[in-house]
Amino acid sequence: MELCAYKSGEYAITFNQIDLTEEIDYYGTDFLLSWEQNKLMQLAESINKRIDKVEMIEYFEQLNGVGLHLGEGYLAVCNGVDENVIYNNRVEGAQYKFTDL
Repeated sequence: MELCAYKSGEYAITFNQIDLTEEIDYYGTDFLLSWEQNKLMQLAESINKRIDKVEMIEYFEQLNGVGLHLGEGYLAVCNGVDENVIYNNRVEGAQYKFTDL
C-alpha cells in the first residue's frame, strides 16, 4: 500500500503502483534517490501486524491522512506539508475529525 499526502486537502492511496526496481527520476535532475526497505522505525514496527480498523483523518476540515488501528498499536500517515508525517499514537483534539472506513 502506498500512502501520499501530496497537496493540502488531498490524499492518495494506491496498491502496488510503485515499481521499486526502477530508478527514481527526481524531476529530471541528477539528484540521486533510492528506495530502501523498512527504513523508518515507525513503519518497521507495524510490519505484519493485523489492521483492525482504518480511518480517514481530517484536520481543520481538510483531508489530512489515514489512521490504522493495529492489533497492537496505531499507525497514521498524514500530510506534513512537504513530506508525510508518521504517528504511532493517535493525535486528538477539537481540530481533528476521524471517519471509519
